[in-house]
Amino acid sequence: MAVSSMINRSGDGERIWSEKVVGSTLRDRRIGPLIDEVVSESQPSFVKTEFGALPALVIPFRCDEIERVLIRMTKGFLRKTYPDVDASHFQFKVGMVQQFQVEEVYGSLRNLHYFELGNGVFRMWYGISREYAGIWAYLFYNSAGYFVSH
Repeated sequence: MAVSSMINRSGDGERIWSEKVVGSTLRDRRIGPLIDEVVSESQPSFVKTEFGALPALVIPFRCDEIERVLIRMTKGFLRKTYPDVDASHFQFKVGMVQQFQVEEVYGSLRNLHYFELGNGVFRMWYGISREYAGIWAYLFYNSAGYFVSH
């Protein structure tokens, strides 16, 4: 839900939002208590963009759950891409990229390894140093961006 909810999501993100999130998950109340919580805490607002202020709905999400998923993804990618690295002692930190700064932030990651699934549905830049400090940059639907470091 979180990664497809961004106002500037790609066409694939829009399709997932309208068909899967709104058209199925919300309609069928598959996660009823979470839906009730999100709806009760959502507020109309405006988002500043290069085109001016756009009307938007501020939807609260549980950052701890999003961070847990991102850290699990990172551990899995670490095992896959660096199988000899023991990550059991790593401390992970998660950060989010403001959705309208995606191009300028991710444009600076050219020197890192790159991986993409689904023609921009999921993009990842990553690298670790000899001392095993690492950065993992994730971008979903060209709008929901996160960093995980260790």
